[in-house]
Amino acid sequence: MFLVVAAVTTWLAGTVCEQRWQAVRQAHDNDRLRQVAEEAAAEAEMAAQEAAEALVRQVEAEKALRQSEGELADFFDHASTALHWVGEDGTILRANQAELDMLGYERTEYIGRHIAEFHVDSPVISDILCRLLAGEVIHQYPARLRCKNGQIKDVLIDSSAYQAHDRFVHTRCFTRDVTLEKQAQEAVARLGAIVSSSNDAIAGKTLDGIVTSWNAAAERIFGYEASEMVGSSVFRLIPEELHGSERAILEQVRRGEAVAFSETERIPRTGSTSAPPCNGS
Repeated sequence: MFLVVAAVTTWLAGTVCEQRWQAVRQAHDNDRLRQVAEEAAAEAEMAAQEAAEALVRQVEAEKALRQSEGELADFFDHASTALHWVGEDGTILRANQAELDMLGYERTEYIGRHIAEFHVDSPVISDILCRLLAGEVIHQYPARLRCKNGQIKDVLIDSSAYQAHDRFVHTRCFTRDVTLEKQAQEAVARLGAIVSSSNDAIAGKTLDGIVTSWNAAAERIFGYEASEMVGSSVFRLIPEELHGSERAILEQVRRGEAVAFSETERIPRTGSTSAPPCNGS
């Protein structure tokens, strides 16, 4: 009987110890699982925070990009210089108001048309397009454009090609109207030709009396080459007693007043005074 009780007691003690060990092991496992769960939760929270921050950065970047695109579009549309884009086939893709105003066309009359339709000289626009397609950058290329009212505009073109992934997308052209400048240059050239071929001695001078131009008739009449007179004082041709009169004339011109045609004396290379009629302005 004693042996049976002892055996039962031993079994019960072993069972209790086993249960305690299992409980300790279960608690340890629970702690480990809880730690893993907490770490996973922390990682998930960090990942969520990083994702939120990345989303904020993306939104800000997209906002900045839209703002930049808007500023560039505003610059293109409202620039004071005429701007346009032309596609690979020569079609006008985009043009700003300055270009439309320069040529007098409505947007619907210009966009979508071939650029060659508005160039007076076909070889010129063909050469421009060929160079741009070849990757060249064009600077100050002279051309003539036809306005809606039939007027011809002299222009200078600066252009380059925009490429994406080594593929031509469109041109980027700046067009400057130089019609008035060219007309002024032609007028100056015509005046220069008249002065050069005139039988009258014509000299240009500053308001201080320094000679700036000297035509062929002046060389013949006074005996001085242009190289001798340009840059020197006109007073070398004027008798000393008339220097005051010449200064008075220069002062009149300085004030913007007209100078009456008059007869005066000048000293040629020979030294003998002559009395050619003179006019100043």
